[in-house]
Amino acid sequence: MGWNHITGRNGHSRTFKDISRRLKLLENARYLLEISTTYQDLRKNNINTFLAIEAILESKGTFKQVRVVLKKDSLNRYIFYSVMGKDLDI
Repeated sequence: MGWNHITGRNGHSRTFKDISRRLKLLENARYLLEISTTYQDLRKNNINTFLAIEAILESKGTFKQVRVVLKKDSLNRYIFYSVMGKDLDI
């Protein structure tokens, strides 16, 4: 599910640059999931439930905002769905 969303195989057309950027964010996504104790966004529709976890992370003097999206599966487990990020000028 998450891989298909990142690579665009589920109907999202993504450029190679966008796919590469998202794949590089996976390390940040893992770290964020390990340290996070709360979620910032919860969205539900008739079929799906999504959670979003966000943080501003610093590395070598640069800052980036990272957002990890989790989707609830049929067994009520939250599984990785997507990762997004952007550089910040702070």
